[in-house]
Amino acid sequence: MPVIIRKNNLPHSNDRNNFKEAILQRNSTHGVSSRIPWLDALRLLAGVSIIVMHASIGPDGGIYPDAKPTERAVPVIIHGLAYLARTEIFILISLFLLMMSNDQRPCGYWQTIEKQAKRLLIPFLFWAVFYIAWNIFKGYHLGYGRWLVRDLGLIESWFGYFLLGDMKQTMHFLPTLFVLVLCFPLYRHAMRYPILGLTILATLALRQELNHWIWSKAFDPVIEQYLLRGTRIMSFLGYGMLAASFYGLVSNLKFRNWHWPVLSLMIFSFCWLGAIKFGQISLRVETGQMEHNFPMIFWANHLIPTLLFGLALFIRLPWPDVLSRLAPLSFGIYLIHPFFLDIHRMTFHTTIAEPTIYALIKITFTVSMSFVSAALLARIPKLAWTIGRGKSPQRKLKIVP
Repeated sequence: MPVIIRKNNLPHSNDRNNFKEAILQRNSTHGVSSRIPWLDALRLLAGVSIIVMHASIGPDGGIYPDAKPTERAVPVIIHGLAYLARTEIFILISLFLLMMSNDQRPCGYWQTIEKQAKRLLIPFLFWAVFYIAWNIFKGYHLGYGRWLVRDLGLIESWFGYFLLGDMKQTMHFLPTLFVLVLCFPLYRHAMRYPILGLTILATLALRQELNHWIWSKAFDPVIEQYLLRGTRIMSFLGYGMLAASFYGLVSNLKFRNWHWPVLSLMIFSFCWLGAIKFGQISLRVETGQMEHNFPMIFWANHLIPTLLFGLALFIRLPWPDVLSRLAPLSFGIYLIHPFFLDIHRMTFHTTIAEPTIYALIKITFTVSMSFVSAALLARIPKLAWTIGRGKSPQRKLKIVP
């Protein structure tokens, strides 16, 4: 039977509700009263960080290897800091909200999957088609469009587009998150037994070992991409367990006695892993290379987002209401920002004399235009659904067996 924590099945429900509401505090300002400010702050941080991470690198995808260390220091540091809040935070937020919604308004498995399919897959299909067409246009502008047209005749290209989302570097998130949603009954066990959230350590360790094995074998490049995506999704199951365990802790009155010890451990872990990340950033500034073999950097990259989530959850801060007004655009800026990265590259694809100025201009342009475009789409009823702000045009979608 599904494990669902219900209010009327727990002793001292009033005390439990007070503790839970103290954590899941809501905005008091009119117009955003139904939103959770710390979640909005994280959502906005993740959306902007991903844009900054992509916009702070050079047009070749590198970190300005031809520049002097002092010239590339600022964009490399910006890139390293933005790397701390990535797609993993979006996954934690999405699955945390899924478990909270299912706890407060229990829903059957297939009804949940149908709702999530409308929310994730229909916008994915729209942006997949948009970016396939846009890539061809950009390709002809930069001189390689005929190769992209040729790829349209290959079946593996279409599998890559719609299974891997590889038409753009950010499109993988939507099909990946939908696969994780399919496993949401598994996360319910972590709601009841929050210690199961530590399975994230096991899934990440297994992913690291499997990736090393895959890279050591001479697999076909296409097959290798599917294998690597499989290990990534497997590791993200650990994020789902952790998100559910966080909600389970919030729902457990006894956690009040463990609140500060757990918070202290998270702060210590964040400082330790942050020091590792700082070491990698320093090495990148010195060498100009995307160094991935820095000791323990795998763990720092993948656990710092979870600690940011936990710290935002358990540390009560006066989050500004403006964050909750901007946060609904996070999904939109995530989806649309690759378009403006391409616009910048097509317009300013020249020799970079000053990496810092180049990166700051690119970041400012991409962030501002992404927000403006997302805000405009949100105001157009027939297009708002493309960024998750309106009703899907395919409201009759049925997947219940």
